[in-house]
Amino acid sequence: MITFFSILLVLIAINAILMIFSLNSVDTAEKKPEKDIINNVISKAYRVNFTSSNEA
Repeated sequence: MITFFSILLVLIAINAILMIFSLNSVDTAEKKPEKDIINNVISKAYRVNFTSSNEA
């Protein structure tokens, strides 16, 4: 039983350490302002002009 709990505690500690490192790497990543993201999405979208279509 002691072996089980010692292995469990070691795995939980490793998991906590990996989670801390991964959360720290997310915070240091570059973040774009929302306006830049919205402008990039709008500029990539194709606008449809229905007034220039020919009617049969």
